[in-house]
Amino acid sequence: MWGFVVRTSRPDIGPKTHRTQPSVDAASKFGLKRLDCDPPVDICWGTNDQKSALRHLHEDYRFGISASGYWISRYRGVDHVMAPGRLQFAEPGETSLCAFDGQAEASYRVIVVSPASLATIDEEIEGRRSHPPHFRDHLVPDAPGWRSFAHVHAELTKPMSRLESSSILRGLIADLLIRNVKQSPRPVKRHDRGLQLARCFLNDQIAANPSLAELAALAGLSPFHFCRLFRQAFGLPPHAYQNHLRIERAKQLLRSGYPAAAIANDLGFSDQSHFIRHFRRQVGMTPQNYVQGWLDSG
Repeated sequence: MWGFVVRTSRPDIGPKTHRTQPSVDAASKFGLKRLDCDPPVDICWGTNDQKSALRHLHEDYRFGISASGYWISRYRGVDHVMAPGRLQFAEPGETSLCAFDGQAEASYRVIVVSPASLATIDEEIEGRRSHPPHFRDHLVPDAPGWRSFAHVHAELTKPMSRLESSSILRGLIADLLIRNVKQSPRPVKRHDRGLQLARCFLNDQIAANPSLAELAALAGLSPFHFCRLFRQAFGLPPHAYQNHLRIERAKQLLRSGYPAAAIANDLGFSDQSHFIRHFRRQVGMTPQNYVQGWLDSG
Protein backbone atom coordinates (compact mmCIF):
# COMPACT_ATOMS: atom_id res chain seq x y z
CA MET A 1 0.00 0.00 0.00
CA TRP A 2 1.24 3.48 -0.81
CA GLY A 3 1.67 5.57 2.31
CA PHE A 4 -1.05 7.19 4.37
CA VAL A 5 -2.15 10.77 4.32
CA VAL A 6 -1.95 13.58 6.79
CA ARG A 7 -4.14 16.62 7.29
CA THR A 8 -2.27 19.87 7.81
CA SER A 9 -3.35 23.46 8.27
CA ARG A 10 -2.49 24.42 4.69
CA PRO A 11 -5.82 24.80 2.85
CA ASP A 12 -4.23 27.04 0.24
CA ILE A 13 -2.28 24.18 -1.38
CA GLY A 14 -3.73 22.63 -4.52
CA PRO A 15 -7.10 22.85 -6.24
CA LYS A 16 -10.46 22.14 -4.69
CA THR A 17 -11.22 18.42 -4.86
CA HIS A 18 -14.95 18.02 -4.34
CA ARG A 19 -15.71 17.51 -8.03
CA THR A 20 -12.94 15.19 -9.12
CA GLN A 21 -12.14 12.76 -6.32
CA PRO A 22 -13.45 9.20 -6.81
CA SER A 23 -16.13 8.04 -4.43
CA VAL A 24 -15.11 5.68 -1.63
CA ASP A 25 -17.39 3.83 0.75
CA ALA A 26 -17.27 5.77 4.00
CA ALA A 27 -17.15 2.50 5.94
CA SER A 28 -14.07 1.31 4.05
CA LYS A 29 -10.55 2.53 4.81
CA PHE A 30 -8.88 0.83 1.87
CA GLY A 31 -9.75 -0.59 -1.54
CA LEU A 32 -7.67 -2.59 -4.01
CA LYS A 33 -8.46 -3.75 -7.52
CA ARG A 34 -6.32 -5.71 -9.99
CA LEU A 35 -7.20 -4.65 -13.51
CA ASP A 36 -7.69 -7.29 -16.19
CA CYS A 37 -5.94 -5.25 -18.83
CA ASP A 38 -2.66 -4.83 -20.67
CA PRO A 39 -0.44 -4.15 -18.81
CA PRO A 40 -1.82 -5.72 -15.61
CA VAL A 41 -1.73 -3.17 -12.80
CA ASP A 42 -3.14 -2.66 -9.34
CA ILE A 43 -5.08 0.41 -8.30
CA CYS A 44 -5.76 1.26 -4.69
CA TRP A 45 -7.54 3.98 -2.81
CA GLY A 46 -8.42 4.69 0.76
CA THR A 47 -8.75 7.06 3.67
CA ASN A 48 -6.94 7.43 6.96
CA ASP A 49 -7.53 9.36 10.18
CA GLN A 50 -4.98 7.75 12.51
CA LYS A 51 -1.69 9.24 13.68
CA SER A 52 1.35 7.18 12.68
CA ALA A 53 4.43 7.01 10.49
CA LEU A 54 5.00 4.10 8.14
CA ARG A 55 8.07 3.16 6.13
CA HIS A 56 7.71 1.46 2.75
CA LEU A 57 10.13 -0.34 0.47
CA HIS A 58 8.82 -0.05 -3.05
CA GLU A 59 9.12 -3.04 -5.36
CA ASP A 60 7.18 -1.45 -8.23
CA TYR A 61 6.64 1.97 -9.76
CA ARG A 62 3.91 3.80 -7.87
CA PHE A 63 2.06 6.87 -9.03
CA GLY A 64 -0.23 8.60 -6.58
CA ILE A 65 -2.20 11.68 -5.64
CA SER A 66 -3.86 13.10 -2.58
CA ALA A 67 -7.57 13.22 -3.29
CA SER A 68 -8.05 15.23 -0.10
CA GLY A 69 -5.88 16.16 2.84
CA TYR A 70 -2.10 16.34 3.17
CA TRP A 71 0.75 14.14 4.32
CA ILE A 72 4.52 14.31 4.81
CA SER A 73 6.57 11.92 2.67
CA ARG A 74 10.31 11.47 3.28
CA TYR A 75 11.90 10.20 0.06
CA ARG A 76 15.62 10.08 -0.77
CA GLY A 77 16.31 11.89 2.49
CA VAL A 78 14.07 14.89 1.79
CA ASP A 79 10.72 15.72 3.40
CA HIS A 80 7.92 16.57 0.95
CA VAL A 81 4.42 17.88 1.61
CA MET A 82 1.91 15.95 -0.51
CA ALA A 83 -1.23 17.88 -1.41
CA PRO A 84 -4.02 17.99 -3.98
CA GLY A 85 -2.71 19.31 -7.27
CA ARG A 86 0.55 17.36 -7.08
CA LEU A 87 1.65 14.05 -8.58
CA GLN A 88 3.75 11.61 -6.55
CA PHE A 89 6.29 9.18 -8.03
CA ALA A 90 8.22 6.35 -6.36
CA GLU A 91 10.65 3.97 -8.05
CA PRO A 92 11.51 0.33 -7.35
CA GLY A 93 14.19 -0.08 -4.71
CA GLU A 94 13.45 3.24 -3.01
CA THR A 95 12.03 3.70 0.48
CA SER A 96 9.63 6.32 1.73
CA LEU A 97 8.45 7.31 5.19
CA CYS A 98 4.88 8.63 5.27
CA ALA A 99 3.75 10.53 8.37
CA PHE A 100 0.32 11.85 9.21
CA ASP A 101 -1.06 13.50 12.31
CA GLY A 102 -4.55 12.00 12.40
CA GLN A 103 -6.27 15.32 13.04
CA ALA A 104 -8.72 14.79 10.16
CA GLU A 105 -9.55 12.17 7.57
CA ALA A 106 -7.76 12.33 4.23
CA SER A 107 -7.62 10.11 1.17
CA TYR A 108 -5.24 8.88 -1.50
CA ARG A 109 -5.38 7.28 -4.99
CA VAL A 110 -2.55 5.08 -6.31
CA ILE A 111 -1.66 3.15 -9.47
CA VAL A 112 1.00 0.41 -9.14
CA VAL A 113 2.89 -0.71 -12.27
CA SER A 114 5.58 -3.38 -12.44
CA PRO A 115 9.03 -2.42 -13.80
CA ALA A 116 8.57 -4.77 -16.78
CA SER A 117 5.22 -3.25 -17.72
CA LEU A 118 6.47 0.32 -17.47
CA ALA A 119 9.59 -0.53 -19.49
CA THR A 120 7.36 -1.96 -22.24
CA ILE A 121 5.31 1.23 -22.49
CA ASP A 122 8.43 3.39 -22.40
CA GLU A 123 9.94 1.31 -25.22
CA GLU A 124 6.80 1.81 -27.30
CA ILE A 125 7.07 5.57 -26.85
CA GLU A 126 10.79 5.71 -27.63
CA GLY A 127 10.61 3.22 -30.50
CA ARG A 128 13.60 1.35 -29.06
CA ARG A 129 14.77 -0.32 -25.89
CA SER A 130 16.07 2.20 -23.38
CA HIS A 131 17.17 2.40 -19.76
CA PRO A 132 14.51 1.90 -17.06
CA PRO A 133 12.39 5.05 -16.68
CA HIS A 134 13.75 7.38 -14.02
CA PHE A 135 11.61 9.96 -12.24
CA ARG A 136 13.93 12.63 -10.89
CA ASP A 137 11.29 14.31 -8.71
CA HIS A 138 9.22 12.64 -6.01
CA LEU A 139 6.50 15.32 -6.16
CA VAL A 140 5.54 17.37 -9.20
CA PRO A 141 3.09 20.32 -8.99
CA ASP A 142 0.75 19.66 -11.92
CA ALA A 143 -2.91 20.61 -11.47
CA PRO A 144 -4.01 19.42 -14.97
CA GLY A 145 -2.12 16.16 -14.50
CA TRP A 146 -3.66 15.73 -11.06
CA ARG A 147 -7.16 16.19 -12.47
CA SER A 148 -6.43 13.70 -15.26
CA PHE A 149 -5.06 11.16 -12.78
CA ALA A 150 -8.07 11.57 -10.47
CA HIS A 151 -10.50 11.15 -13.37
CA VAL A 152 -8.79 8.07 -14.84
CA HIS A 153 -8.41 6.44 -11.41
CA ALA A 154 -12.12 6.97 -10.72
CA GLU A 155 -13.04 5.48 -14.11
CA LEU A 156 -10.84 2.43 -13.51
CA THR A 157 -12.74 1.57 -10.33
CA LYS A 158 -15.89 1.07 -12.43
CA PRO A 159 -16.82 -1.97 -14.57
CA MET A 160 -15.45 -1.67 -18.11
CA SER A 161 -14.09 -3.76 -20.96
CA ARG A 162 -10.47 -4.86 -21.24
CA LEU A 163 -10.04 -2.60 -24.26
CA GLU A 164 -11.38 0.43 -22.43
CA SER A 165 -9.34 -0.09 -19.26
CA SER A 166 -6.16 -0.81 -21.23
CA SER A 167 -6.62 2.25 -23.43
CA ILE A 168 -7.27 4.86 -20.77
CA LEU A 169 -4.62 3.37 -18.45
CA ARG A 170 -1.94 3.36 -21.14
CA GLY A 171 -2.89 6.89 -22.11
CA LEU A 172 -2.37 8.10 -18.55
CA ILE A 173 0.91 6.23 -18.03
CA ALA A 174 2.27 7.37 -21.39
CA ASP A 175 1.42 10.96 -20.49
CA LEU A 176 3.19 10.62 -17.13
CA LEU A 177 6.28 9.25 -18.87
CA ILE A 178 6.38 11.85 -21.62
CA ARG A 179 5.87 14.78 -19.26
CA ASN A 180 8.09 13.62 -16.44
CA VAL A 181 10.74 11.31 -17.92
CA LYS A 182 11.15 11.60 -21.67
CA GLN A 183 10.76 14.12 -24.43
CA SER A 184 7.94 13.90 -26.97
CA PRO A 185 7.75 10.54 -28.77
CA ARG A 186 9.27 10.18 -32.19
CA PRO A 187 6.93 10.64 -35.15
CA VAL A 188 5.70 7.40 -36.70
CA LYS A 189 4.40 6.57 -40.12
CA ARG A 190 0.71 6.03 -40.63
CA HIS A 191 -0.43 2.42 -41.07
CA ASP A 192 -3.72 2.93 -42.84
CA ARG A 193 -4.31 -0.71 -43.81
CA GLY A 194 -3.65 -1.98 -40.30
CA LEU A 195 -5.90 0.66 -38.77
CA GLN A 196 -8.68 -0.26 -41.18
CA LEU A 197 -8.32 -3.93 -40.24
CA ALA A 198 -8.71 -3.07 -36.57
CA ARG A 199 -11.66 -0.80 -37.30
CA CYS A 200 -13.39 -3.50 -39.37
CA PHE A 201 -12.87 -5.98 -36.55
CA LEU A 202 -14.60 -3.65 -34.09
CA ASN A 203 -17.43 -3.06 -36.56
CA ASP A 204 -17.95 -6.74 -37.34
CA GLN A 205 -17.36 -8.14 -33.84
CA ILE A 206 -19.26 -5.57 -31.83
CA ALA A 207 -19.69 -7.80 -28.76
CA ALA A 208 -16.10 -9.06 -28.72
CA ASN A 209 -13.82 -8.15 -25.83
CA PRO A 210 -10.35 -7.82 -27.39
CA SER A 211 -7.41 -6.52 -25.46
CA LEU A 212 -5.54 -3.45 -26.60
CA ALA A 213 -2.52 -5.64 -27.40
CA GLU A 214 -4.63 -7.88 -29.66
CA LEU A 215 -6.02 -4.96 -31.65
CA ALA A 216 -2.58 -3.38 -31.93
CA ALA A 217 -1.13 -6.66 -33.21
CA LEU A 218 -3.89 -6.83 -35.83
CA ALA A 219 -2.85 -3.37 -37.00
CA GLY A 220 0.85 -4.21 -36.87
CA LEU A 221 1.59 -1.49 -34.31
CA SER A 222 2.63 -1.18 -30.70
CA PRO A 223 -0.27 -0.49 -28.33
CA PHE A 224 0.94 3.06 -27.70
CA HIS A 225 1.22 3.99 -31.39
CA PHE A 226 -1.98 2.14 -32.25
CA CYS A 227 -4.01 4.23 -29.78
CA ARG A 228 -2.52 7.47 -31.06
CA LEU A 229 -2.90 6.69 -34.79
CA PHE A 230 -6.38 5.19 -34.41
CA ARG A 231 -7.59 8.40 -32.80
CA GLN A 232 -5.94 10.52 -35.48
CA ALA A 233 -7.57 8.45 -38.22
CA PHE A 234 -11.08 8.00 -36.80
CA GLY A 235 -11.53 10.77 -34.27
CA LEU A 236 -11.88 8.52 -31.20
CA PRO A 237 -9.56 6.21 -29.25
CA PRO A 238 -10.27 2.48 -29.78
CA HIS A 239 -12.30 1.95 -26.61
CA ALA A 240 -14.46 5.02 -27.24
CA TYR A 241 -15.01 3.95 -30.85
CA GLN A 242 -16.11 0.51 -29.65
CA ASN A 243 -18.49 2.03 -27.10
CA HIS A 244 -19.91 4.37 -29.76
CA LEU A 245 -20.69 1.40 -32.04
CA ARG A 246 -22.30 -0.50 -29.18
CA ILE A 247 -24.50 2.38 -28.09
CA GLU A 248 -25.69 3.06 -31.65
CA ARG A 249 -26.60 -0.62 -31.98
CA ALA A 250 -28.27 -0.51 -28.54
CA LYS A 251 -30.51 2.34 -29.70
CA GLN A 252 -31.67 0.24 -32.63
CA LEU A 253 -32.39 -2.74 -30.38
CA LEU A 254 -34.23 -0.62 -27.81
CA ARG A 255 -36.48 0.77 -30.55
CA SER A 256 -37.17 -2.83 -31.58
CA GLY A 257 -38.37 -3.76 -28.09
CA TYR A 258 -35.33 -5.58 -26.72
CA PRO A 259 -34.92 -5.29 -22.91
CA ALA A 260 -31.97 -3.27 -21.72
CA ALA A 261 -30.61 -6.12 -19.57
CA ALA A 262 -30.37 -8.43 -22.58
CA ILE A 263 -28.78 -5.71 -24.69
CA ALA A 264 -26.05 -5.06 -22.14
CA ASN A 265 -25.05 -8.72 -22.20
CA ASP A 266 -25.40 -9.22 -25.95
CA LEU A 267 -23.29 -6.19 -26.84
CA GLY A 268 -20.39 -7.08 -24.56
CA PHE A 269 -20.81 -4.62 -21.69
CA SER A 270 -19.44 -5.77 -18.34
CA ASP A 271 -22.81 -5.41 -16.64
CA GLN A 272 -25.98 -3.33 -16.64
CA SER A 273 -24.39 -0.37 -14.85
CA HIS A 274 -21.55 -0.30 -17.40
CA PHE A 275 -24.09 -0.18 -20.23
CA ILE A 276 -26.26 2.51 -18.62
CA ARG A 277 -23.24 4.69 -17.81
CA HIS A 278 -22.02 4.72 -21.40
CA PHE A 279 -25.52 5.10 -22.81
CA ARG A 280 -26.15 8.15 -20.64
CA ARG A 281 -22.75 9.60 -21.57
CA GLN A 282 -23.37 9.25 -25.32
CA VAL A 283 -27.13 9.84 -25.57
CA GLY A 284 -27.69 12.15 -22.61
CA MET A 285 -30.33 9.98 -20.93
CA THR A 286 -30.89 6.49 -19.58
CA PRO A 287 -32.05 3.64 -21.87
CA GLN A 288 -35.44 3.72 -20.13
CA ASN A 289 -35.89 7.43 -20.82
CA TYR A 290 -34.73 6.93 -24.40
CA VAL A 291 -37.34 4.24 -24.99
CA GLN A 292 -40.03 6.32 -23.35
CA GLY A 293 -39.10 9.33 -25.45
CA TRP A 294 -39.14 7.25 -28.61
CA LEU A 295 -42.55 5.80 -27.73
CA ASP A 296 -43.94 9.22 -26.88
CA SER A 297 -42.71 10.65 -30.17
CA GLY A 298 -44.17 7.75 -32.15
